[in-house]
Amino acid sequence: MGVLTSRVAGVTFEGRQSLMANVKVGDGIRLEAEPNNPYDPNAVAVFVENDKGGQIGYIPRDAAEEFKGLLEAGKVAHATVESVGRGGPRKPIGCTISVVAND
Repeated sequence: MGVLTSRVAGVTFEGRQSLMANVKVGDGIRLEAEPNNPYDPNAVAVFVENDKGGQIGYIPRDAAEEFKGLLEAGKVAHATVESVGRGGPRKPIGCTISVVAND
């Protein structure tokens, strides 16, 4: 098994900061490929699975193809929130996820 980490991009769009305010280290993550995404055919959406669950963003474009490949091959064992940056007066809340992949 291998472990991949990635920051989550797009956390400031579509009201996602309200969801990010409830994200905690260890929360489960669900990844979904979006092959029909108009901006990136390799797009992978990131959803948090907690009591306020929803889409918190995307895998960044430079890593999306690798994550999409793992999803398509059925190799994602599980994914969790690894760290949360609580932002500040002018900084958004962000997070990093960890994905365990089967070989």
